[in-house]
Amino acid sequence: MNNKENQIQMKLGIYISIFFLLIALVASAQEVPADNNKEVEIILLTGGGEVSIEKGKKISEQPVFVDTVNVKVDVSYNTIDKKVENNFKVETIKPPKLLIMEPLDKLSHGQLDLGLNDFKSPPFLNFTYSTLRNKDYNAGIKIRHFSSDLSVKNLSSTRFTETGAGVYGKKFYKNMVVSGSADYNYNTFRNFGYDPSLFNISENSDKRFYSIFDLNGGVESRNKERSAWHQKAQARYQQLFGKVNIEEHLISASYSGHTYNLFKGKVDSLLPEKDFVRMSSVELSVQHLLSKDTTFLVESTLFDVSLFGYKLKGKGFNVKLNPIRSTFLSNKNRALLWTPTVEIDYAIAKDIFILYGGFERKLERNHYLTYMQQNPFIGANLPHTNTLTNYHISAGLKGALTSKTTFNVGAHYRDVKDFVLFVNDVNSKATRVYNVITDDVIHKQVFGELMYENKKVKTGILVEYNVYEVFNNEAYHLPAIKAQAFASYNVQDKFSIGTDIFYYGKQLALDVVAATIPVTTIELKPILDFNISIDYHYSDKLGAFLKVNNILSTKHQRWNQYPNYGINVLGGVSYTF
Repeated sequence: MNNKENQIQMKLGIYISIFFLLIALVASAQEVPADNNKEVEIILLTGGGEVSIEKGKKISEQPVFVDTVNVKVDVSYNTIDKKVENNFKVETIKPPKLLIMEPLDKLSHGQLDLGLNDFKSPPFLNFTYSTLRNKDYNAGIKIRHFSSDLSVKNLSSTRFTETGAGVYGKKFYKNMVVSGSADYNYNTFRNFGYDPSLFNISENSDKRFYSIFDLNGGVESRNKERSAWHQKAQARYQQLFGKVNIEEHLISASYSGHTYNLFKGKVDSLLPEKDFVRMSSVELSVQHLLSKDTTFLVESTLFDVSLFGYKLKGKGFNVKLNPIRSTFLSNKNRALLWTPTVEIDYAIAKDIFILYGGFERKLERNHYLTYMQQNPFIGANLPHTNTLTNYHISAGLKGALTSKTTFNVGAHYRDVKDFVLFVNDVNSKATRVYNVITDDVIHKQVFGELMYENKKVKTGILVEYNVYEVFNNEAYHLPAIKAQAFASYNVQDKFSIGTDIFYYGKQLALDVVAATIPVTTIELKPILDFNISIDYHYSDKLGAFLKVNNILSTKHQRWNQYPNYGINVLGGVSYTF
């Protein structure tokens, strides 16, 4: 090879080197912008892409937690459409017959609980049986009996019994649902609390009983169209018998109808949401009461009519309005009352916090059935009264602090005419029977509630503070402070341990012991009650339970002259089938 050929090869090598160098520079220019004045946007994505969302519990409006990290990445690419033939066939999936609201291993036909308390009275019995839920019908039966012969030291017998039985059922048709139920309860107790050596009272005359029969039936439409007229009608009969010729019959019927409408577009400045739902409703009810004892015979009819009721529901608000609502009671003081209701709630802070408020005006008819539900130690020949709430204003804030912690704080203001108060009847034997008086009351209340729940632990606390302004009497048996706390813990799905603590502040009552004229007022001590319960699951079918009440064995009195039981125990076994 001569010198000329060597020079040619050297030049060729230089050209090839320059060519590869240019390719490298071009590649480098594609990775880094040539213009140094332009900003470089670097997007860093981390995490596995899995987000766990759990809604808050224990509030009427479920909060929605929205991810505040929102990274936007613009990616553009081109695709070429290509038709691909396939030979698969579509297989029809049958709709499920059941809407399972709990795990399958917890579904059962029935359960039987048997227990003993003081080994003197008949055993504790609780029996339930039902058909498994399906698309055609649902029916069941329940039986319950509980009694105790526990006694308060050096005082009269406190034996009581609680017996109840009932049946219920629903039949599902294409366009409607027919339902019905029948319940019977028979409860007995004694007017206890006195020293038997000081009063000559026989056990038979000291015994009280209440027999209550409740029959209910109704029909409801099942129309899937939102704009259709949805209807529901119900009828109910309640019968009460008690000692000393107490007898009541309450017959009631009700009808409600509503329809939904979905609106799009801005309506006005008061409803800035673009989409909202309006529900128009009509509600009618009538109750006829026949009540009698050895002295009184009372018969009256209560009408309640609500026309053009509305419910508005948008993205962050709910409004319930019944402006044309009236109540009429056909007794000796006949009157047609305007009783409107307004309820409003608005979600703030991305549905985590909910502001709510309301206004209500209502008339309530009081008789033996309503008295007994508040105080079982009432006497006979009681006056029948009507309580009018002139106005009830409420406001508060509720929501979720975390996915497992919820809260509710608020206040109430009530102006009530003829508020029911219970006082000892000084003319009854041992002053153990309660009479009824009424007074006008201004009731102010503030309250707070906090709850926490996960798979193992469930706990909560509720505290309320009340102020009662009574015009002619005292706020008898109305504590200023009420508090309740509970907690439960699940140990490996075998043990469930729970506790409850109740607290009632000081209460006012009549001083019937002093027997002065006029009767003076005394102060009852605060009440602190501490209970515990343990449930053990030996298997899916067999288990055991233990309940211990009033562990501190405090001798408090919720009702004057009626001391509470000391520590008492109930234990037994349960079988699921």
